[in-house]
Amino acid sequence: MVERETAGNGDVENAVRRLARKHGLSFWQIMHLRAGRAKAISVDAFFAIRTAYLDYCEQQISDLRREIAEVRGNDDRFEDLVGEVEAIAEKVRQAKSKGR
Repeated sequence: MVERETAGNGDVENAVRRLARKHGLSFWQIMHLRAGRAKAISVDAFFAIRTAYLDYCEQQISDLRREIAEVRGNDDRFEDLVGEVEAIAEKVRQAKSKGR
């Protein structure tokens, strides 16, 4: 998520700050997890990160659906891809419902 949030070289710390603010985590929680220095993680932090990741997945699925719709038109060759996207979307929905 940090890599995707990063706008370019030198933006990692800003990206981590944006993600921390957006998902109710601390800057250092994310940095220590990224660096492999976290010895333990609280249940609350774990679920916040899990929720953030699943939200990120939903956003990527939405973007992909939009992109497919733009390219697809009346071309049936994209039906397999549409089916795969929907299968992934269902997995994310199921994962979100398990975490509640």
